[in-house]
Amino acid sequence: MKMMKKNLKFFVLVFFSLGFVHAAEKQNFQSSSLIKDSSVKKDLKQKKNVKKADCKLIMDINQLCLKKEEEKKELNLTIADAIEMALEHRPSLKAFNFEVKSQEALAKKALGGYFPQMALSGSGAAVEHAEGIRPQLDFTISQLLYSFAGPLQQHRIAKKDVAIAEYSRQLHEDLIRNQVEVGFLRCWILDEKIKFIRELDIASKERYDLAKSAFNQGLIDKNSWMKAQASYSQDFADVDSYKHQLDAVRNSLEYFLGKNVFSDTKILATNLIWDSSGEVVFKLSLEDYYSLALENRKEIKSKIEEIKRCSLQSDFYIKSYMPSLNLNGSQSYTKQVVGIPWDTYGQVGMSLDWNLFDGLTNKHLQESAKAQKLKAIMEKDDLVQQIKTEVQQNYHDLRELMNNIGARNVVLDQAKNQFILSEKQFEVGLISKVDFETAKQALEQAKFSWLELRVAVEIKRSDLDFACGYPKKEKI
Repeated sequence: MKMMKKNLKFFVLVFFSLGFVHAAEKQNFQSSSLIKDSSVKKDLKQKKNVKKADCKLIMDINQLCLKKEEEKKELNLTIADAIEMALEHRPSLKAFNFEVKSQEALAKKALGGYFPQMALSGSGAAVEHAEGIRPQLDFTISQLLYSFAGPLQQHRIAKKDVAIAEYSRQLHEDLIRNQVEVGFLRCWILDEKIKFIRELDIASKERYDLAKSAFNQGLIDKNSWMKAQASYSQDFADVDSYKHQLDAVRNSLEYFLGKNVFSDTKILATNLIWDSSGEVVFKLSLEDYYSLALENRKEIKSKIEEIKRCSLQSDFYIKSYMPSLNLNGSQSYTKQVVGIPWDTYGQVGMSLDWNLFDGLTNKHLQESAKAQKLKAIMEKDDLVQQIKTEVQQNYHDLRELMNNIGARNVVLDQAKNQFILSEKQFEVGLISKVDFETAKQALEQAKFSWLELRVAVEIKRSDLDFACGYPKKEKI
């Protein structure tokens, strides 16, 4: 609407400017009565063309204004849409995707040792008692036939690195999902809270006006009047405070989404859509949630792959002391004396490479790999206990919130009954409008208090799902 108002002002300004131009031209035309008929007709034709051009300009401006308004659309965003948007636009997740691709490339590189290795080299040397430079060209090729610590073992180790990188990416996906869900719900409830306070502003203003009138007529004392003033001022302060909180939460949600959905000028408004009437299913026991967490948490899966990698690495260093068998071939071209044909000779053979002693280098590397394996085992055991603690804490917190919702339902029912009674009493004149509005406000406050608790339950449920590694819905 602001853009439409600016465009309308510009349209009016152009219209009046063109009007002034035409008025001046009309006055000049009337004062020049001595011009010949041919010149008058020419001027009239030019003025008609000018008017047509002006009309076309105005129509173009109007169409441009309408087009800009049409380009701005509202964005309706659900939690599922927000998660999908975050997984598509979040730069940190893209970084993990590139890390996985990097490890996959290294795994493919390890298998390159099974392909023939070819090399071409050339040299030139000055020989005593010979004229010029003696050139030589060598072409060599080698093929690995078998190795106990060859490319296949290196490829297996590299595949574990790929698996670790993939589990790290999946863990980051779970973290993004949890961040988006929690940020979305907090933003939604703050938005609803502002709407709720604004709806109660009418009743608050009426109570304030009645208190002011009663104080002026001497019906209430100064203390009651000051209480009414304080209550009215506090309502405005709450709205302003919640606005600042909403801005901060919206900025956080935009970061979690990886996209500007609130500050983008191309979006007219962003509406967060969430159904608060959905039932929270909570049918599993604590032991079941333990099992789900140990089965689905990506950190545990990553540690298991790390332990396997250390075992493969330890075996690789021990097998490095075993022999490897290669097939070799070469072809050489050289000239003994300048001016004579090239001499060629080639050879084909097999070679056996055996590392008999390397200063115990591979032995020490094997001991390091064993120590890394034990370290990873201890970290996995500690991680299991940490995850169980997270599951237990979120489980009991959710249980407590669910019990509180049951109690809050009773309070809400009582507020509804009180409002129905007050409505009937107001209709027959037993209570004043202020008392009726007070009952109405109590009902709205009870509804919103229940809604806040419902959002808290949903946030804690999201935390429990994250602690369990986001298992499939049919398992929850």
